[in-house]
Amino acid sequence: KFIVGISFFILSVMALNACCGPLVWENLTDSGPHGIYVYSLDQELHYGDWCVVKLPCSVMKLGVDEGYKLIKKVRAFEGDTYEVSNNKLIVNGVSYPITRADYLPQIKNGQYIVPANHHLYLNDYHLSFDSRYFGPVSKDNLQCKVMLICDYDKLNQWIAKLRSWFA
Repeated sequence: KFIVGISFFILSVMALNACCGPLVWENLTDSGPHGIYVYSLDQELHYGDWCVVKLPCSVMKLGVDEGYKLIKKVRAFEGDTYEVSNNKLIVNGVSYPITRADYLPQIKNGQYIVPANHHLYLNDYHLSFDSRYFGPVSKDNLQCKVMLICDYDKLNQWIAKLRSWFA
């Protein structure tokens, strides 16, 4: 029974992967919470949802190719307006700092509207590599919506607290 159960589980995961693509992602970059993210059963997007997005362009100076997968928050939908200045991108009343560097793509200063079938993906971390550098991303580059299920930083804080209790 155990072997049949394990076999069923493995086949189920393989079938889900075939239908939906990968179901689990890990983020180790500083642009979002370090941790494990899983495919969300509810794929309807809302402001602030975490998504797996394929990079819309190659950035040779960063060593990343077009299609590289990033975990980002959706912050604007088609029709939303945003403004880019020398040091920030502002959308929906929130300001996201921009680093001006030769190795990063740059959007020209100005006011923009997110075009049809596109989203802006922006993380809170001030050095996040996201739409503040490459602009709106086509819905074709959206792999899926995900949920953070294990935040490594919070887990490490909890473990440290436990250690202090038993030290």
